Amino acid sequence: ASGVSLLFQHTPGNGFECRLDGKGVTLADAKGKTIWSDAKVQLAKGKAYRFEGIVDTDRVMVRVRDDAGKVLVESVERYVSDTNNDRMGTLGVSCTGGPAIFSDWSWTAP
Repeated sequence: ASGVSLLFQHTPGNGFECRLDGKGVTLADAKGKTIWSDAKVQLAKGKAYRFEGIVDTDRVMVRVRDDAGKVLVESVERYVSDTNNDRMGTLGVSCTGGPAIFSDWSWTAP
């Protein structure tokens, strides 16, 4: 794959995407608008990554970890409307440019 994404609190036209590709890590809204990005870590073939999408009241952020759990990059918290708090959404994954293996779903209560 040339890009892999974690989609969280996602519905058509709403929600967030944490995307890792050859350009780096991007946090975007469901309409594709970039909220934050960092080129420090790029997708490397054969490596395993852990994605975290965090929504807390009126803030959103993402983290990408290596397979051992070390934080490779993390966004700053970004403001999102507090109307986001009660919105239902789904958790999903996406890949572009070829196949990717997704595994080990988890959920942690703060």
